Amino acid sequence: MAIFVSCTKTTEDKAFIKSNMFGSVYDNVIITWVVSNKIISYTDIESGVSVPSCVQPNCTHSKKNAYCTAQIDDYAFGLINYDNSLYILGREFIYKCDSSGSNRRIIYEIPLKTDAEYEYSSYPDTSVLYKDSKIYFVMINNISKEVEWEYAPEHFQTVTDSTNTNSYTIHSYDFKENKGEVIYETEFYTFSHLNLMEITENNIFFNLSYNANTEWDLMTSDEVFKSGIDIFNLNNESVSCRLNIKTGEFIEFDKHLNAVSGNYMYFIENGEIVQFDWENSKSEVVYAAERAQVFDDTLFAYGEWDETYQRCDIYFLKDKQWQKAGFDFLINFETRDYFVSMDNNSNLYAILKSDYYAGIDTSFKIG
Repeated sequence: MAIFVSCTKTTEDKAFIKSNMFGSVYDNVIITWVVSNKIISYTDIESGVSVPSCVQPNCTHSKKNAYCTAQIDDYAFGLINYDNSLYILGREFIYKCDSSGSNRRIIYEIPLKTDAEYEYSSYPDTSVLYKDSKIYFVMINNISKEVEWEYAPEHFQTVTDSTNTNSYTIHSYDFKENKGEVIYETEFYTFSHLNLMEITENNIFFNLSYNANTEWDLMTSDEVFKSGIDIFNLNNESVSCRLNIKTGEFIEFDKHLNAVSGNYMYFIENGEIVQFDWENSKSEVVYAAERAQVFDDTLFAYGEWDETYQRCDIYFLKDKQWQKAGFDFLINFETRDYFVSMDNNSNLYAILKSDYYAGIDTSFKIG
């Protein structure tokens, strides 16, 4: 029995399409790719059925079967189902195939960073956003250089090794127009990470963390080790950014962004959620919490973790009133009708959003 999302009755402009840490969702179907076997699968939450995106009869979905349409000989950093087709963000290309996985072909070559000064190794990050027939993704541009390795006493070999210094380019790709572009490029940072957080009508939000110690710049891990630099002396900085994708306006905030909803950005300061209206430049404290997230256009607040780091008190803002969740259910991502949580063993559990808000624990294991 196939559950390919092309079978859904939802029209494309009304479908719930959202990327997440595992891949993406289409209405109440989770689309994932597993790095260990490189298999793309669809999991229907309501039926619990999970099937590889393969149409070959009696296929074992192993590397021995060259005709398996669920396997991809590349990394699938992003998966989005759109207009009865599956789009796959690979290391250097974007692929398009039928929802069943068949008829896969390359439709776009991702422009990689090049210049005369440095050699780069570029590859996508796993943070991908989707909005209005477009995906937005990040390419990590790692500076490489030639170094000498001592592979035996007094024997050296010249190799190309990665440094700890990167820049980041934010890309967009339009499924309708089959057109991509680079919309922003950062400076170079060492021991850094850029994470896309949210996209609204005209703005994309992201967090950027990096080491402010410039002595690490352009050094490989081997060079850092041999230099005697204290590897625990990282001067970590964390900023959040808002980029207007229409005008190019860029604003940086000297704090870590927790969540975005409409015109509001949410930060944690001194154990409190601070709501910042970036259109009117107004801030106000809305609740005491250690962390904030937005799901289903609802603000969630999380208290302190217990000693096991497996549970905490959860509150949500509904109808302008803060309410405490009636049971433990840490939300990792959402589908159209469900919140989904993952336990320490990577098992997924789902609960209807309406039941969650009502305090009725009807959560169940998926699959």
